[in-house]
Amino acid sequence: MDRYQPVFRTSFALLAASAWMVAVAIPRTIQAAPPPPQPVEVTPKPAAVAQAPPADSGEEKDELDMILEEVESRREKEEKYSRKLKRTWGKLKRIAGDRREDMKTRVTVLKKFLERYPDENPYKEQAEALLRDLHPGTLVVRTEPEGAFVTIKGLKRGQAPLVRKAKAGTYIVKARKKGYLPAEQKVEVEPGVKAEIVLTLSRIPGTLVVTTKPAGATVFANDEQIGQSPLTTKVPSGDCRVKVALDGYVAQEKKVKVIPHRKVKSRFTMVRGLGVIKVVTEPAGAMVSIDGKEAGPSPVEMELATGDHPVIVMMEGYIAQEKVCKIEHQKTEVVTIKLPHSPPGTLVVTSEPTGAKVQINGKKAGTTPVEGKVNSGTYKVVVEFEGYQRQEKEVRVKTEQRTEVAIQLTRTPLGILAVETEPAGAKVLVNHKEAGSTPLAEDLPAGKHLVEVELDGYERVRQTVEIKSGTTTALSLTLKRIPRGRGTLVIKSKPEGAKVTIDDEPAGMTPVTKKMPPGGYIVMLAMPGYSKVKKLALIKDQETTEIDVTLAESR
Repeated sequence: MDRYQPVFRTSFALLAASAWMVAVAIPRTIQAAPPPPQPVEVTPKPAAVAQAPPADSGEEKDELDMILEEVESRREKEEKYSRKLKRTWGKLKRIAGDRREDMKTRVTVLKKFLERYPDENPYKEQAEALLRDLHPGTLVVRTEPEGAFVTIKGLKRGQAPLVRKAKAGTYIVKARKKGYLPAEQKVEVEPGVKAEIVLTLSRIPGTLVVTTKPAGATVFANDEQIGQSPLTTKVPSGDCRVKVALDGYVAQEKKVKVIPHRKVKSRFTMVRGLGVIKVVTEPAGAMVSIDGKEAGPSPVEMELATGDHPVIVMMEGYIAQEKVCKIEHQKTEVVTIKLPHSPPGTLVVTSEPTGAKVQINGKKAGTTPVEGKVNSGTYKVVVEFEGYQRQEKEVRVKTEQRTEVAIQLTRTPLGILAVETEPAGAKVLVNHKEAGSTPLAEDLPAGKHLVEVELDGYERVRQTVEIKSGTTTALSLTLKRIPRGRGTLVIKSKPEGAKVTIDDEPAGMTPVTKKMPPGGYIVMLAMPGYSKVKKLALIKDQETTEIDVTLAESR
């Protein structure tokens, strides 16, 4: 009946709360209401009249009655359930304890009782204990290795493999054997069920110390990788095969005896291993790479360190092949690789906007859209369009597959070139193309541009300017007028460097260019080791007169 105590406590708490509401809370609520307003009059004070306590409303009485009825109804149901459960357990207990009944019936009624009343059942523990006594399970214990001595608390000991009948419950199974670490495991036995476990015992370890020269070799114990040298580690006692392997060296192996709780040392001096690889391809001439380094066209023969080496062969029009070759000490590994023909794939290049120039691996391929058959492999696609940024993309074309490259061109960032001249009206050329007359404002792609300014009667101006995106680059020029009534005299010599005088006035060393008024002039060229040369130069207005002299060596 213990399980009903919380219900009774709850019911009494509800009754107490209801009584408090009737006795205290409700009268306070009624008394707290403000009285109705009264007219102000001066009247004699009436005699005191005793007031009756406020009567409970019918609604409040109904609420209390409902609470009481609900509690009484619940208690009746619980008592009825308790009486039924008690009667059922009494019948079941008599059947389960009656030896005249067969075991199957006795076990079945207990199981059904536990299934029907899984919760809030005061007889659950008794039923489970009775079921364990009537219907034990079977515990089977095996060990690795076999023959270990097994102990199970509450059951008879023995040597594995061990089979014991066991009441349902939890058991701790322990096993021990000479030369091995003890092992234990928890096992749950259910009524009428066979529980099997295998305890694996580990040998008592010893300490293995492995050193190699050089260090860094991979160490194996009984074919299991255990680390890199130098290495100190625990290993199971007994016979142990220690093997060390290092790329470029000959693998070595030793047998050692590991003794429990003792240290055994194993030292190795590694011997560098070399072998030969010979790569032959069909057809010959394919490019061979070994370990990621180009080795030349096949056939290739070279010496390699022992170990695994990846070999790749490639040839235009054929499918590349890859193979990992194992080189052994003082042996020659011959590798023959057949290259299958590579059916072409389809490469399609489109752009937005269309009409852009296309280059594939540096060769012109037309304007977008471009479509064509190409051998399988990797290609560099370049797309260019005036006013847009150059686009590059590396694509892989597979055999008999269609590879599409869609390029979204982005407009080249623009800046503004503003050119003013004094006087205005000069012709402006940008990158050798006429752009207009000054004053001029022109949108140009960011970068360097050659600007030329021309105006009749004025000297030509050439200048390189750098345009920056989103900014205005101003170029203001004052043009120099070409003097009227002047010509140009150009004096050259072979060899250069001759001293020049014009009308006995020094004019520099060849080559010489001078603006001269129209007329006749005597030009003298002199150079040590060469004969002097005298020439007459006739200068005309707005024309260029050129003197080109080959000097003769003096005798």
